[in-house]
Amino acid sequence: KLYGAIHKIHHTWTAPVSFVAIYAHPVEHLVSNVVPLIAGPILCGSHVAAVGIYIGLGLMHTCAVHSGYWVCDDNGMHDEHHAKFNCNYGVVGILDFLYGSYQLPAGASGGSPPSPAAAAKQRAD
Repeated sequence: KLYGAIHKIHHTWTAPVSFVAIYAHPVEHLVSNVVPLIAGPILCGSHVAAVGIYIGLGLMHTCAVHSGYWVCDDNGMHDEHHAKFNCNYGVVGILDFLYGSYQLPAGASGGSPPSPAAAAKQRAD
C-alpha cells in the first residue's frame, strides 16, 4: 500500500535521469532523502563546511546513480532497479545478495555469483 501511494511516484521514471533523482513524494523525500543525509552530521556536531561538502557529495552520488551512465560505484544496479522494480532494493547490495534480489544489468562488469537464496531459487525452477 505504501509503495503505491508513496514510492511509486519515484518509479514513474523507468530509465532514470539525474535531474529527477529526487523526484519523490514529499513524505518519502523527507524520510528517505533529507533526514538520513543530515542526521549524521548534525548528531556528530560536524563543522558547517564539512556538512556542506558531505551534502554536496551525497547529491552528486544520487545524481550519478540516476544518470543512466555507469560512472558510479553501483555498476548499473539502480538502473536495473528502475527497469524491473523487483531487484536491487538496497544501496550497497549486501542484503540484496543475501536475499536473492541482487541483479546486475547485462553487460555490467564485476558480477558476482548468485547468492545462496538465488541459487536455491534457480535450482527450484
